[in-house]
Amino acid sequence: VESESGVEIHMDGDNSYLIYGITDVGPQGERQSRVVALSHPRAALLWTSPPMEGEIAGTPAITAAGDRIFLTRNVEDGTIGHFTILDVVKQGTAVFDEASDRYREEDRAPYGPIGLARNPANGASWDATSAGINRNDVAWWAHSTDAGRADSGMTRAFQLPANFSGDYSELRVVRLKPVQWTTTNKPVFSSDGDDVYFTGTRSGVRAWINGADGNEKASWNIGLTRKNNDGLQPPYSSVALAPGEGNMYVGSATTTFAKISKAGTITWEVPISSVTLGQPAVSYDNRRVYFIEAKEGTVAAHDTRTGRRLWSIGCQEYLSDANCQSSIVEGEFSLSPNGQTIYFGNRMGQVLALRVGIPPTDPPTPRPTPKPTRRGSVPRPPSQSAEVETDEPTFNPVPFPTAEPEFQTPFPTWETGEPTPARSSASTSSIGVVGLLMAVSYSLILSKSI
Repeated sequence: VESESGVEIHMDGDNSYLIYGITDVGPQGERQSRVVALSHPRAALLWTSPPMEGEIAGTPAITAAGDRIFLTRNVEDGTIGHFTILDVVKQGTAVFDEASDRYREEDRAPYGPIGLARNPANGASWDATSAGINRNDVAWWAHSTDAGRADSGMTRAFQLPANFSGDYSELRVVRLKPVQWTTTNKPVFSSDGDDVYFTGTRSGVRAWINGADGNEKASWNIGLTRKNNDGLQPPYSSVALAPGEGNMYVGSATTTFAKISKAGTITWEVPISSVTLGQPAVSYDNRRVYFIEAKEGTVAAHDTRTGRRLWSIGCQEYLSDANCQSSIVEGEFSLSPNGQTIYFGNRMGQVLALRVGIPPTDPPTPRPTPKPTRRGSVPRPPSQSAEVETDEPTFNPVPFPTAEPEFQTPFPTWETGEPTPARSSASTSSIGVVGLLMAVSYSLILSKSI
């Protein structure tokens, strides 16, 4: 089992859930993908989708209503892209699928991951059958030919009709005009759906602002530092938008990390130890940006104003893996709704959680402790959710769970000062090997105060 997926969370009270893509690799290298759905925050297995041919590109996306999952996947050795819709009520059954070459052989191409504009505020017109404003979710993605190094490609989009009846048979993906770049990364939409940002060929970042679409020229296009021996290499991840969306953050095609304004100006670009393969995450107070360096899965935090590194932790410190090479991170961060925990997946199909903020103690420690310390039970006002920040974090990793962990309390808990794993209600036999790995790995949490 492998995975390069991130975690997607849908918040809806007691019906909250998360999903994660996994790839089953057969004895001859054949690849099939599945989507796993877990309850949130207890991490009980809800369902695993039927297998799909090929490998999911990036992270599946949950629609605003939470009833559908949009994804792209690549089949036949990654040469043909498919856009697929899964029905959540039907436990991940595919209800729509269209291949890149369905209508024209010359359009055959692999797909990058999708970006999703959920209920765009000003509507959109990606569905040719609807008149007027259509506020259904919009999916947009690009070709990923030659791993994003090709200088000739296309973007595509999909939107359900405004008054969708449930009949998928007449639906089609929208082909947009050709572009002179490709990418292996998803586009990122602004919260209102009016702006979208792609990374692509030649360490490029480009934007369509104020409702511009893929049939128009990009509003701006800039280049970050290129890779010395491969100038066509795109950045390895999508941009991460800051709260308020005045700025964005992204790693380049080489060992630098940058802050870019909405107007397309590079504010700073700083050197880092290795490339970043997953999309960064920005703290909700807009003071820190988190990302993972590919080398040994190092998690790092930088100051958003200056680009200065605040702290970093290698995977030896948060995972029981002596060399960590098998645990290298290629997935994306997901930030919890309260901004206190980041979730990410590694190549082993494990979902990990790292606590980067805790409710404040009374009073908070004014300076960092000289070395990691174990926190005891500390009373905390239940209404507060602000994060404690220090220059150098302290942390206390929970030992990696055994195959049959004894779980006592729900996940997460703030009362003890240390997180407690959650018990899955599903049995080992009903989950299977992959499901058990997912449920056990999800319960691994680290405590860090910053």
